[in-house]
Amino acid sequence: MRTSIFLSALALVACGAADPNARESAAEKAEWSVLQAAEYKARATLQATPEVRTIGGYELLVMPGADRKNIWVMLNPTAPPYYKQLPEGQFSLSKAYVTQLSQTKRVGYTTGVVLSHLAREQ
Repeated sequence: MRTSIFLSALALVACGAADPNARESAAEKAEWSVLQAAEYKARATLQATPEVRTIGGYELLVMPGADRKNIWVMLNPTAPPYYKQLPEGQFSLSKAYVTQLSQTKRVGYTTGVVLSHLAREQ
């Protein structure tokens, strides 16, 4: 009896872990860890202008934030949520820059939509 309950519970956990849409999937954790590591390593130097960097196989946009902190955005995450930013905060990007990023096919759909809504006219 105990064995069957244990196996049933194990099967439920395994099915949930394999679901790419499950909260905190392995892919999601990996993407957040890339953002966290990049933010931590560059924390001491404020970024002057937006720049795309490739870190851990991901393209990340780093830009100055309104609170004198760098803001990091993963351009094309493969796991939900499909917009990942660290830390929370406001930033400023021109519409021209967002358009340029989108034309290079570097930006995922959701990230492109968010960035285009936040971008300003120049």
